[in-house]
Amino acid sequence: DENGERIRDEKGKFKFNAIPTTDWGKPETLLQWRKNWADLVNKKFEEKGIPDRIDHRSYMDQDLDQIPTIHEGPVVRAMEAKGIHTDKGDWNRLIRSTNSLIRGLKKYLKELTSWISYLKKAIQEYKEEEQQTSKIPNLYSVLTDYYDRRNAGAYSNQAKVNNLKQQAKIFQFLQENRINTLDELSDKINSMYSEFSKAGSKLTKIEAEIKDINNTLDLLDKYKSNKPTYDKLCTIKKGSTASNKFKAEHRTQLDLFHMARRELQNKYQNTPVPKPDVLKARRDELQKQRLPLLDTYKKLKEEANMAYSIKKAIEADYKKALNIPQKKIEREAR
Repeated sequence: DENGERIRDEKGKFKFNAIPTTDWGKPETLLQWRKNWADLVNKKFEEKGIPDRIDHRSYMDQDLDQIPTIHEGPVVRAMEAKGIHTDKGDWNRLIRSTNSLIRGLKKYLKELTSWISYLKKAIQEYKEEEQQTSKIPNLYSVLTDYYDRRNAGAYSNQAKVNNLKQQAKIFQFLQENRINTLDELSDKINSMYSEFSKAGSKLTKIEAEIKDINNTLDLLDKYKSNKPTYDKLCTIKKGSTASNKFKAEHRTQLDLFHMARRELQNKYQNTPVPKPDVLKARRDELQKQRLPLLDTYKKLKEEANMAYSIKKAIEADYKKALNIPQKKIEREAR
């Protein structure tokens, strides 16, 4: 203070400012270390003829629509190996299944978007070429012709029944979404992609907050479990032989306590640290918010399957009508 006296906080303890003597605590340093490690591993993979590669960047920086799993630790992994389900194990299983759903859905949507974009371009070019005399078929007539041909070539009554069921599902999808033309199908696919992106953005925010809560709970656990050791040290005369011996014998516990306290102080500074029950309640709430987003992905996957079935049914007739060479649409889309 102005008198040169050390300042105490509201609990009567001396305040202090931690001054880093290295750049080890900077995010940029950690990122560079991760990159260096990835480079070393990938170089060794290349030397050994291993096709796999690792990437030091986060899923977000890699532009991957993927949720990171949480760290399980040796205890959880040992329990899971014995067939004992754990909260962390169950959570990671849910994340992996969600990631699989997201990857498949994104692949479908990208293919559908590229395909219909090129097909619309081909139709526009067709309209501009007056010498073309073939009539462009509409969506419903193409689908009807497609399933008529399938039924004509069906080997059994069951195959015909399956064709009729699929045709009914597709027509129901078109009617529910008021799709009559290729442009309206294109609008629906674009809408699906937009909904997919919005759900991904919301899910990313939820997962980031859950990860932050888990990190805080871990720090609180380390702080609480190692505080008795620290309190015991405070009862021993500072600088004494007994104090030095106690520090040496309990170095790990003391380091964990100081690390947890420091991290919590830096994180919350002038605000009280939330209670574990409050954090867990918020985490439960976030996990509930996650469920509707999973339902959104499942709904979009079903709609993408319908759109993909339409793609498969109509592209042959459109190619023929527009005089597009075989496989050209697929090649251009890729």
